[in-house]
Amino acid sequence: DRVKDAPTQDNIAVAYHEAAHAVMAARYPKYFYLKKLTIRGASGLFTAKEIEEDYWPYAKAIADIKIALSGHIGEKLLIGEGSRGCEVDLEGARTTAYNLFCRVGYSSAWETLPRVGNQTRRETEIKRRKVEKKIERLLRQCEKEATKYLKKHKQEVKRLGELLFMKKRLKSSQIIEILTQNDKIK
Repeated sequence: DRVKDAPTQDNIAVAYHEAAHAVMAARYPKYFYLKKLTIRGASGLFTAKEIEEDYWPYAKAIADIKIALSGHIGEKLLIGEGSRGCEVDLEGARTTAYNLFCRVGYSSAWETLPRVGNQTRRETEIKRRKVEKKIERLLRQCEKEATKYLKKHKQEVKRLGELLFMKKRLKSSQIIEILTQNDKIK
């Protein structure tokens, strides 16, 4: 934990951050089961159980990216700015996008195969730039869609964040109760 007795503003920002992850994850019950939310000082933890499949569907990877981005987006929507504690989430979103294009094959097969020949270094740089542009486009699209969704469900993020701020720990049943009060999470 960064700070045990963090200022109230930090705690509420962390609570909104974690609540935004939960609201976004609730949109994907096929892939994730909400387990708990916790805040302690200036640290927070969103826990969801991943529903295992024999393959890695594209839709699940996109959901994972949106969930990772949603904490930062939630803070910006409710506090007006993101915190410095989002780097792990943002790195995770980027890693998932990279794996989609470079390891799983959701891109041209030529981009996932190693280059052979005299121009290896130059071709590798070209390949890397092409993949980086695809990753950036995907992340921007996911951010745009996640922002739109969280704006629509801003009140659920706020209510869940405020309850988390007060209680410091929420179980799955408490999270689901808040999210289904207006039966809006769809």
